Amino acid sequence: MVVLIPAFEPDGRLIELVEGLRAASLDVVVVDDGSGPTFADVFDRVGDAGADVLRHATNCGKGRALKTGFAHIEARFPGRSVVTADCDGQHRVTDVVAVSERLTQELARDFGGHQETAGREVSGRFGPIVLGVRSWRGRIPWKSRVGNGATRHLLRLATGLRLGDTQTGLRAFPAGHLGWLQQLAGERFEYEMQMLLAAHRAGVAVLEHPIETVYVDGNSSTHFDPVRDSVRVYLPLIRFAFARVTASGATASLRRRAARATGE
Repeated sequence: MVVLIPAFEPDGRLIELVEGLRAASLDVVVVDDGSGPTFADVFDRVGDAGADVLRHATNCGKGRALKTGFAHIEARFPGRSVVTADCDGQHRVTDVVAVSERLTQELARDFGGHQETAGREVSGRFGPIVLGVRSWRGRIPWKSRVGNGATRHLLRLATGLRLGDTQTGLRAFPAGHLGWLQQLAGERFEYEMQMLLAAHRAGVAVLEHPIETVYVDGNSSTHFDPVRDSVRVYLPLIRFAFARVTASGATASLRRRAARATGE
């Protein structure tokens, strides 16, 4: 299992996370998403701790950083599954390890410890996606509580999926999914919603694993803009729902025409 961490203007919590993951014998890839020279020392220390550090010259967004990391892992660690984590202290080493182990257990049960990784198409035969899901109990910043609640509700309306945490960055993917993940639309926070929608379309199972809910300093370090980025997240949901309604209407119309043509 390889841990992929996209990072923009991180602090010492990223170093602590990487050191903890390396101590747990996990390979780590960190993508510096255009943080600039002010943060060079943090990434140097991350590299010294044993992580592969990839760099964007400018800030490209979380989605693009994840795609960069997936491409690197597919080339450097072929056949290895990936667990993504955030750099801001929300994800503890124990939870990253737990989500990683949950995916390993699921693959061992479904594939006998092996999985077919050839091919680029989305397919349930590559195994499930595992989400690290927060409980939403305790002192949660209101923006996070309201935003995630609204997104969960909209996703359920659009797809029927009942997920407890649609915005978690702690996610585990079998190696066979890395190809299609790199082809998805979305360069910023909306990319993670596109993952869920694409998985739903393809019939890929999305499983949940409970993790600790951690918000440091009221989540003040987040780069998520509650207005601009929320719109980006909701647009794929709206498009998905519209396409579903349109397709249902077209199917109903064809059935009516067929019934008239046959005299039924």
